[in-house]
Amino acid sequence: MSEQNVKATLSDAVDQVLTLVQAKGAHADVIANASESLSLKADQGDLSEHKVTAGQVIGVRVIKGDQIATSYSESLDSDSLASMVNAALTNASFTKADPDQQIRAEGQQIDSQDPTLFQADNTPIEDKIALALAMEQDVINQPRATGAPYNGYGEQTQYQLLANTLGTRCYHHERSFSCYTAALLNHDGKQSMHLGASVSRRFADLDHAHATRLAYETADALLDGGPVKTGQYAVVFEHSCLSELLGAFGSCFSGDAAKRGTNPWRDKVGKPIADPALTITDIARIDGGCASKRLIVKALPPRTRR
Repeated sequence: MSEQNVKATLSDAVDQVLTLVQAKGAHADVIANASESLSLKADQGDLSEHKVTAGQVIGVRVIKGDQIATSYSESLDSDSLASMVNAALTNASFTKADPDQQIRAEGQQIDSQDPTLFQADNTPIEDKIALALAMEQDVINQPRATGAPYNGYGEQTQYQLLANTLGTRCYHHERSFSCYTAALLNHDGKQSMHLGASVSRRFADLDHAHATRLAYETADALLDGGPVKTGQYAVVFEHSCLSELLGAFGSCFSGDAAKRGTNPWRDKVGKPIADPALTITDIARIDGGCASKRLIVKALPPRTRR
C-alpha cells in the first residue's frame, strides 16, 4: 500500500474517533499506527523464511470531567472504532478522578517530512535474499566457527498519526533496514555464541562485514572468558552494556514513578545523586538516528482544560 493510502486510512479512522468522542461531550487524544515489514532468514545455505507482514492499531485516551480511561483496536472499521470509544467512556466512568491528566496541545499541525528517516528503496528482492545467505556463509568461513544458527535480513516501515479534540494533528513516518548473524564456536570443550548486527536507514548503508566480524570476534574472545574476582577495576563499557547499566536506573528518571511515589530518588530532590563528573545528555535529534522522531512540538503556556 502506498504511503498516501496508509496516511488517508489512518486519518479517516482518527477523524471518526474524534467525532464519536466529541458527540459524547468528552475530550480525547488518539494515536494510530500502521506498519509494513519484510523478514528473511537463512539456514544451512537456504532461505528458511520469507515473510511479509502488515498491520495497524489505534488507541484512544478519553477525558470526561476528571475521569480518564484508554482503549485500543486492531481493526479500523467503523463498528470497531465505535466499540473502542464506548469501552473507553464506560471504563472512565468507573475510574478515580485524576485532574492532573490534561490535553494541552492545541491546534498544532505537524507533518514530518524528513528524507533521512524515510528513504525510497528500489533494491531488488534478490539482493536482499543474497545478503541474508551471505551473512551465514561469511561466519561459517571463519576458522573456528562451528555454525551460524541465526542469520537474516529485515526491513520495516512505520506510519504514525497523533491527534486530539483540540485540533492538533501530527504525522510521522520512517523506514529502517537491518541484517544480523550469530557466530557459534565450540573449541577445546568450550562453547560461545554472539550476535552481530547492522542497522541503517538505507539498504546500501548496511555493513554486513562489520556484523559478521563483531559476531565472530566477540564469540572468539568469550571462549576464554571466566569469572572475575570481586574487586575494583577500571572498566570500558560497550554502548550496549552501558545502556543496560543506565537502564537499571530507569525509574529514577520517570515522571510517572515520581507521581506514584515509587521513584527511588523521591527523597533526593535538591541533593547530589551521582559524582559531579558524571554528565548524561539526552540528544533527541541525531541525523538518521534509528530512534529519532521529527514530531517537534512547541511549548505551550498553561491552560485550563475545557
